[in-house]
Amino acid sequence: MVLTWLGRLLLIAFVACAAVVIIALQVSDYFTEQAKQGHATAQRSALDWYPRNSVARRIDGRRRLPANLTTLSPETARPAVDAFKQAVANSPLETRAMARLVSTQALAGVDDPKVNQLATLSDRLAPVKSQVQRQLLVAALARQENAKAVSHLARTLVGDPGSQSDLFPILQALWLSDTGRSAIIDLAQDPRPYRWWLAFLRYVSQLAREDIRVPDPGTGDALNTLRELIATRGSSVAWPLQAEEREVYIGALRREGLIDEAYLHWVNGLDKDALLRLGYLFDGGFNLPFDNSPGFGWQAKIAPRTGVIISRSETFGSSDDASLRVSFSGKRVRFRHVYQELALPPGGFRVRGRVRPDQLEGRIGVGLVFRCTLGTTITPAQSEPWLGTGEWREFWFDVSVPPDCKGQQLRLESLGNREVDHELRGTLWLDDLQIERFE
Repeated sequence: MVLTWLGRLLLIAFVACAAVVIIALQVSDYFTEQAKQGHATAQRSALDWYPRNSVARRIDGRRRLPANLTTLSPETARPAVDAFKQAVANSPLETRAMARLVSTQALAGVDDPKVNQLATLSDRLAPVKSQVQRQLLVAALARQENAKAVSHLARTLVGDPGSQSDLFPILQALWLSDTGRSAIIDLAQDPRPYRWWLAFLRYVSQLAREDIRVPDPGTGDALNTLRELIATRGSSVAWPLQAEEREVYIGALRREGLIDEAYLHWVNGLDKDALLRLGYLFDGGFNLPFDNSPGFGWQAKIAPRTGVIISRSETFGSSDDASLRVSFSGKRVRFRHVYQELALPPGGFRVRGRVRPDQLEGRIGVGLVFRCTLGTTITPAQSEPWLGTGEWREFWFDVSVPPDCKGQQLRLESLGNREVDHELRGTLWLDDLQIERFE
């Protein structure tokens, strides 16, 4: 009987103790969440309730770091280091505390073999956890381990795409070092695991657009950095250079006025069928889908609800079963949405083709206009305006390209300077466009 009552008392004591522990854990977790949301002293309350709370201990360590980490010394880092070590001791799987400990020691200039082992362990346990990889990146940069820095930066971006604005400048700077460049070249052999890669190329392209010259003894500027990155991708066997990457590069070259280089790079990316349609004007028969890229193919895009429809269709008299078809519904829309960028050398040229208006009504009409887009300004040359209804007929007009006209454009557009001039209804067909050179 005595044993029975003793057992009951022990059970009650055990339950009471367990309840106290559970309450302490719950209250500690509550204050930990408050600390995560920015409450300045909440982590200390969490530790008062449960001293072995590893997350609260890590937050406490982080807040013990001085504001200026560039002047961190072993003495000023010690309170934070002790807190991070205690967090790891309380929970051996607290990878964020491990990574914080590694970065803090690295910034303080302390080389601790045991802490270095934690770097390897946290990297293996959290290979794409952005908070962990970012701290390992900080440590690698502090120790000038550029190859490791590239690896950690790449995986930080995988886990946290929103950090691109912070980390892309670092990645660009790493490209300028031999070890960093070698690591990026290895990564670029197959960037498919890194969805941010194309965004990084666009970032470098943006630097070139804004004429932000990055100090680079090997290349000189952001455009050359982009040029080398594209060359690296072009040499890949594992994953060939993709069309989107080509477009970024071609767009950058065009913006820099390097039309010839942009054209050659664009041509090198064409398939055999497209190469058959190459000339001074590309695919004048409209037999291929609209390119709509920064290259030298046809651009044909217009916003919905404008009353204009652009398509490639077949009609009687079409060559190779395709012609350009533009239909207008009568809305006042300044139409100039079908065009092609050109890379003509200096000299005289004739633009020719076939046209068929079909019940096309308006004040002036639609025509092809040739302009210089880079270099000297020349008076635009244009075809006659097209209106009415008729059979297929041939047309032509001549243009002269001066030596300093480095880039040109041929555009189909509604003619006229007043709003009412752009009120069109009906259909226009074009086919067999070509540009011929003559002396």
